Amino acid sequence: YVFEYECLKLKEHNLTHLIHSIDKHFEKGEYPGWDITSFDEMGNKIFIEVKSTKGKIINNLEITENEWNAANREREQYFIYLVTNALNEKIKISEKINNPKELVENGEIEILPSVYKLEL
Repeated sequence: YVFEYECLKLKEHNLTHLIHSIDKHFEKGEYPGWDITSFDEMGNKIFIEVKSTKGKIINNLEITENEWNAANREREQYFIYLVTNALNEKIKISEKINNPKELVENGEIEILPSVYKLEL
């Protein structure tokens, strides 16, 4: 769904030549810290992590250390797309969180540890 959304966005901004450069990392088993590399309305690369639910809202989410490190590194180019109603015809991108690192730094959102790893 997000891939199709990104293709449509690029078409609407006359950037159809970039559609074939959208990279679906999840399909290739790649884990750079995001699911899709796409492009913004100006043709600049953006990095999209997709979080989805079959429900109507997402009020919290889990982010891996790898994803958080990528968000810290990519900053303005890093997005988290929140997809709701993922398993039915009402599917939609309900929110796009841009630069979550900055939002945490500004106190607009909070990041908390939720899982601890025990090394054996």
